[in-house]
Amino acid sequence: MSFKVFVFSDEIVAGKYQFEMEKLQKLFAQRDILCKELLFFSCATDLFWQKIESEIGKENLLVFLSNAKIDGIIYQNFAKLGQFEKTVDEQALVFGKDDKKTIIMPYDVDYLSMLEKILEKPVGRKVITLQIFGKRDEEIEKKLSLLGQEFEDLRYTYFSSNLVSKLYLSYKSVQEGIDSKQVALSLPFQDCLFSESELTLTNCVLKLLRLKNITLSIVDCFTGGQIIENFYNDCDNFDDAVKSYRIDKTTSALTSEMVYQMAVEERKLGSDICLCIDGRESEKGSEVIFSIASKNDVSIFKNTFSIKGQKARAMSANSALYHLFRKLKQNDFAF
Repeated sequence: MSFKVFVFSDEIVAGKYQFEMEKLQKLFAQRDILCKELLFFSCATDLFWQKIESEIGKENLLVFLSNAKIDGIIYQNFAKLGQFEKTVDEQALVFGKDDKKTIIMPYDVDYLSMLEKILEKPVGRKVITLQIFGKRDEEIEKKLSLLGQEFEDLRYTYFSSNLVSKLYLSYKSVQEGIDSKQVALSLPFQDCLFSESELTLTNCVLKLLRLKNITLSIVDCFTGGQIIENFYNDCDNFDDAVKSYRIDKTTSALTSEMVYQMAVEERKLGSDICLCIDGRESEKGSEVIFSIASKNDVSIFKNTFSIKGQKARAMSANSALYHLFRKLKQNDFAF
């Protein structure tokens, strides 16, 4: 089963109100539902209903509106919506029948709980979560297509942002814990897999730093604080592992030698390893160089992105953290 999702909100489009896309995708995965398309619109005009009017009855639709607008929209379009099925918590309404449902619900309440009641959870299916790094959507789709040929019962949905994709795989299983099918489904993503849990990339780095009793210092000459912001957002406490963080805006030229030397000198101030990142933007996009230095080893990495601005800085931060994670996971350090 698949749903096309419409979200109508001036506040969400403007970034003033948060919509929990990842939690919605996870709930879909647990219900064996594919999020076919996720569309956001402003509702400043009275004509916004026309965007979905022609699709009612053709496929499953999930429409989010503010609580203040939902009654008026339903009354105006009751005839178009077709057969009324049920009301959930006196707020969400379900129209249609069989596999042509239209669900209309407010986004400014606990809509996830209401959806759990509307969408039945299939029996005998298991959901695994894979967090993968650095793969474009078409690369992910190709791997999933091949897996679908091997496992006919496979269903999936995923959410991508800044080089990190969270992939939810649903399959039939009667076995508790990790089974052979779970291993087989994870295998095509081993080259880009950084987590098989709900841990973020920053959480994974911090967990490995603590596990190996390694301290980290960071010199950030490009992301403007994005790396340390990731630690603040994802981790309750990281001072025991991240010993220093410095934003350096004085760098005037980008070279591998400069980034190399900066990482080496910063590490000498007291940490076990240092991550140093620098970059520059041009008309074509962003060029980024970062270095990871330990006492007896220095690695240099380069990335080129076809974008600029905040998104490029966020992707650069994720790229640097991912390469640090891989070195920590592989125990690729000499002390």
